Amino acid sequence: MASLVLVAVMVVASLGSVLLLGKGGDTPSASFAASKTSVSVGETVQFDASGSKAPSGTILSYVWNFGDNTRVTTSGPLIDHTYSIPGAIIVGLTITTDKGTYATSDVVRITVNPSTADAANDSAPVASITSSIELAGNTLAPGASAIFDGKNSYAYTWNGTGFEADGAAITGYAWTFGDGGEASGISATHSWSQTDIYGVVLTVTKEGSVNTTSQSMVSVWVKSSSLLPLTRADTFVKATNAEPRTVDPAVCTDTAGGEIIQNAYQTLVWYDGASATELRPVLATNVPSLEDGTISDDGLVYTYHIRTDVKFHSGNILTPEDVEYSLERVLLMGQAPAWILAQFVVPDWSTGTPVTPAQADAAIEVEGNDVIITLVRPYPAFNYVMATTVTSIVEKAQVEAHGGVEAGETNAWMSRNDAGTGPFTLAEWVPNQYVRMDRFDQYWEAPASLKHVFIKQVKDLGTREMMLFSGDADTAYIDRQHASDVAGRTELKSVVGLPSFSINFVGLNQNIVASDLNVGVPSDFFSDVHVRRAFAYAFDYASFINDYMLGTASQPNSAIPEGMLHYNASLPVYQLDLEKAREELRQASDGKGGNYFDAGFTISIYYNVESPERRAQCDLLKTGLEAISDRIEVNVVALSFSSYYSHLLANHFSAFIGAWQSDYADPDDNVLPFYHIGGTYAAAVGLDNETLSGMAKQASETLDYYERQQLYDAIAMSSYENAYYIFTSQPDVFHVERAWVQGYHYNPMHMGLYYYALSKG
Repeated sequence: MASLVLVAVMVVASLGSVLLLGKGGDTPSASFAASKTSVSVGETVQFDASGSKAPSGTILSYVWNFGDNTRVTTSGPLIDHTYSIPGAIIVGLTITTDKGTYATSDVVRITVNPSTADAANDSAPVASITSSIELAGNTLAPGASAIFDGKNSYAYTWNGTGFEADGAAITGYAWTFGDGGEASGISATHSWSQTDIYGVVLTVTKEGSVNTTSQSMVSVWVKSSSLLPLTRADTFVKATNAEPRTVDPAVCTDTAGGEIIQNAYQTLVWYDGASATELRPVLATNVPSLEDGTISDDGLVYTYHIRTDVKFHSGNILTPEDVEYSLERVLLMGQAPAWILAQFVVPDWSTGTPVTPAQADAAIEVEGNDVIITLVRPYPAFNYVMATTVTSIVEKAQVEAHGGVEAGETNAWMSRNDAGTGPFTLAEWVPNQYVRMDRFDQYWEAPASLKHVFIKQVKDLGTREMMLFSGDADTAYIDRQHASDVAGRTELKSVVGLPSFSINFVGLNQNIVASDLNVGVPSDFFSDVHVRRAFAYAFDYASFINDYMLGTASQPNSAIPEGMLHYNASLPVYQLDLEKAREELRQASDGKGGNYFDAGFTISIYYNVESPERRAQCDLLKTGLEAISDRIEVNVVALSFSSYYSHLLANHFSAFIGAWQSDYADPDDNVLPFYHIGGTYAAAVGLDNETLSGMAKQASETLDYYERQQLYDAIAMSSYENAYYIFTSQPDVFHVERAWVQGYHYNPMHMGLYYYALSKG
């Protein structure tokens, strides 16, 4: 048995008794009183927040933190709470209003006194905590360490003449810190990286069979020296589970960093609202076209007219030379996303090939107020390339003042600062806590409605939900598997049913390379189209989409996702049909004079262990295949992502689960990886079809829209007829926000949120 000591860690704003959010007489205020500030264990305390006010609106909710790891939201100002653990605790209150405003009260301290017991062998132990922050009023800054010590805990033992308190009678100490951290021993050191509520539990153990537990509690006030402003009309808070690795457009490949870039920087052209097919001019005054002559007749030369009224965040004016510098910088640095641009402007470029200054300069030139880009081959999707974050325009003077450009190297200053023209500046980045962006009041279009944006890293799903429900966050990352957590809540609104540009699929390798993996089938197993079709008929698409994806996905008909240019909804798809699967296997030769339906087979299917979604696809395929015949056995094998990826590139897999996310909104970015010889997944499945590869290349270069459509339709039909892949799902977006948020629109090519479009009211 054990004794528990609970340390409640609470974050309270350091701005005094009330955090004022709003203007003048519209400011809400939160305050409350406790009926008692010293109680015994089991005694009830009444809390009264009737003094809280919302002058220009209505108080929607009262969010109580009782300091014992209990948080309750009420619609009224009165609530009772009973404490079951003795100790010194802190209670706080937050109110939210129908205007999107928010106020936090000062805290009230309450002492909960323990029950008394006579000294005896069967008495409960007495738990006690001391800490290194007691002299600081039990306050702690995020990231700072505190030492917690249980050395004053004891149990009663008999000394021959009477009972005495004996620390040695405690036989075990175990600590948990409320953030997943654990420790053992009489003392423990811990720090919290995020401002939040944590329950720290000390479990002490004594020998015996009865009365072996007691409890004690002490509250610790974690105060940040740079607290986040809470939700108000001009401040937007997003709770998410990731933070950027870099915010340099020439380096960044992750969504978290991309979200910062698309708000702090701008490209020459970008997507028009929710459309993933229509572009609008941004830092250029035109979207180049054949019709107006800003694309040459041969499709090789693009002319962008550069705006003259745009300021960088430094206050300096954007020039065509800044544009040239930005694009050449991407080529010379040669970082991960450089391929998006380099493949079209550098002759004979391949991944890893350094670009020389002469090559970069030849591709991108300035003439007057124009930037002229010359391609090495016609590419009708080049404007979409110019809408990617890697082509964001940076200020030459700022970059040169902070390290400049070194071939093949990154720039440390640019990785954590911005030199852009976007509607927001990167104001502050506290690692593992939050990124703050501030409105750029000299933004060339017009200042944003929002003044501040906080993107807060919150790993725990429950905490993100709590922030969203209470109004601490205006939006939060909630995965589709927890959609029911937010369903039916009138203070929230969700956006669902709009297709992303992500494709989930099963790859079927026609040329398995021998390795230490036990794939179970011959190397040419999937070279037989009947085997591939059998697998396609064995997958339960409807169950995966409806049961696992909870209806928030659709079934793709090829590598081109719904919503993208040249998508054709009339093309066929496979459905679960075990009888057709059996027929196909009867036509599939086993190489021994028989067929695979009669002979059966054992096969391993691979996925990376980090993805439950991929595991679900494996399990459904296994279920379908083994239902065809009891002579078929499927082994589902999980690998770490690093192992998965290395085996994928080496063609070691028989069948595997994969996914593709479009880099830009043109089918070429999807078709070439899947169908062109040497493409990422074409190589992984041993697809070596010269006709198909030639069609993919022709479609990528022809300037004729209708010819492109015919080619992509033909490629999709060939993919279906030959079952090169099993396309299992195209996920929809699942976005949830407070009802007061206005202006959100989903675009599958946006990296997270575009805050310029948002307001609150």
